[in-house]
Amino acid sequence: MCERKAFIKEIVFDFAGAFFFGIGIYNFAGNSEFVTGGISGISLIVYHVTRAPIGVVSLLLQIPLICLCLWIFGKRYLFSSLKTAVIFSLVLDHIVIKLPVYQGNPILAAVCAGVFSGVGLALVYGYGGCTGGTDYLLMALKYKYPHLTLGQISIVMDGIIIGVGALIFQKMDAAILGVICVYVSAAVIDRIAYRMGAGKLVLAISKEKNRIAEMINEETSRGCTFVKAYGGYKNTYRDLILCACSNNQSVIIKNLISKVDEKAFVIILNSSEVFGEGFKKIIERESNYV
Repeated sequence: MCERKAFIKEIVFDFAGAFFFGIGIYNFAGNSEFVTGGISGISLIVYHVTRAPIGVVSLLLQIPLICLCLWIFGKRYLFSSLKTAVIFSLVLDHIVIKLPVYQGNPILAAVCAGVFSGVGLALVYGYGGCTGGTDYLLMALKYKYPHLTLGQISIVMDGIIIGVGALIFQKMDAAILGVICVYVSAAVIDRIAYRMGAGKLVLAISKEKNRIAEMINEETSRGCTFVKAYGGYKNTYRDLILCACSNNQSVIIKNLISKVDEKAFVIILNSSEVFGEGFKKIIERESNYV
């Protein structure tokens, strides 16, 4: 039952992500003279040259990449990425095309394309989804050339795609707009996807460690960990209270500590992601760009 609910939730996130991504690619980038990176960028080039459906082209382009990655890495990414690729293709060719197309300022089009496509991909990545695309090629190249970083390979691939798009449109503006779109999209993904599992880490030193831990557990249902710490100021051993919690709970925990011990030493740190009981499950699937 739990697996079924998780699968349904994954489908919902895929459709929501595909909807936002489709608006960014078709309704903003599709009518403007620039392309994005990845498979979607290649699909836009084909669309501008032949007017072939973006979703169908994107799906067809992924088939050889899926076969390549299946041959190298096995079945690990196959089902998830194939499912998401089909959903993205259907939404691109049958849903977002019914919405109005933006025909205004190209710079605004590039920014909006980056924002919407970034939100779409973030929704998929945030739930541990996988969209396939040129990341299949990226992983294959990384496997072949391990001395190169994923960032270096990605920049080269997106740069080539955007450059080809600029040649097709015969405008330098096309390359600039493409870079703006890719940058905005990456920034939005970072803001949303990699902060969906964000939280706080509370560190505290107090003589009332047991009472503080009990109150934290009663009020927030969060557990605490005691770590032996050596203080360099007084050269003594003290117990360090460590508690991972949500952003909202950090305020409650801080107030609880102050009520128990006003002299407690407290540090609250940002944690980009928290996994484990009470938080997100550890998902082995990696995020992949369209």
